[in-house]
Amino acid sequence: TNTFSVGTVYDAIVRHAVQSVEDPRKLRWFSPTVGETYDGGLNDAAGLHVKAEHVFEAIERAVEGSVLEGNVGAGTGTSACGFKAGIGTASRIVETSGKRWTLAALVQSNFGGELVIQGVPVGRILKKERPPSVTNPDGSIMVVLGTDVPLSSRQLGRLAKRGTWALPRVGAEGSHGSGDYFIAFSTTYRQNLRSGQTRGIAYFMEDESRLNPLFRATVDMVEEAILNSFFKAETMKGRDDRVVEAIPIDRVIEILTDYRVIPPRMMYKPSCKALKDCA
Repeated sequence: TNTFSVGTVYDAIVRHAVQSVEDPRKLRWFSPTVGETYDGGLNDAAGLHVKAEHVFEAIERAVEGSVLEGNVGAGTGTSACGFKAGIGTASRIVETSGKRWTLAALVQSNFGGELVIQGVPVGRILKKERPPSVTNPDGSIMVVLGTDVPLSSRQLGRLAKRGTWALPRVGAEGSHGSGDYFIAFSTTYRQNLRSGQTRGIAYFMEDESRLNPLFRATVDMVEEAILNSFFKAETMKGRDDRVVEAIPIDRVIEILTDYRVIPPRMMYKPSCKALKDCA
């Protein structure tokens, strides 16, 4: 959510849990986790528009499957590297310890810097061609990592730290005003708030050298999620008629093609119905 709404969201999560049980006095102890970045450039943050009913709706509408990205939820008013950004996601299937595991990332991009894609200074090139609509070097990013790997809290901390390595890849500055948060959780330990029953972890991954594939996947995955937060976002007019432009995707593709990151035959054309038609 946005910075000024953390308290409201925390309170609403607790209220939703209380209202979901027959006897609230038997509700098991839990402590919600609420992340934030400040979106006051586009959002009227001081208007305190986020209400409990919005939190209830978000919880009740949570489903499996594809996730909306870009100008949605807490990403509605965020921007990064001079362009409109928002929510981005990515995931990986990783093989280690003889099994296949799932890793996933969700990011709320709201940071300063000059965008870099696969080592190409895309942001610097675009800045020469058109002035950025946002020039604030400060900002933050919120990154949430989820996995079904049976990791201990210490191992999850190691995983979260690896996620920070994606920020230099995309050109984030990490300025004085940056408040960057990386958290990670595993789905292998769950507690039913109604019954109090828990599903524990039979074991932790003891040979930590087997975490290496997870570490590599985490860096790549967070980088991809950040880029998706740009590519899925749309130009937005916010408070006081402020406008933050979306990144010009067609021009980005041209730049990446010039740098041979994208082969010319793979250049996207809106009229293409299949990749072979774009060759």
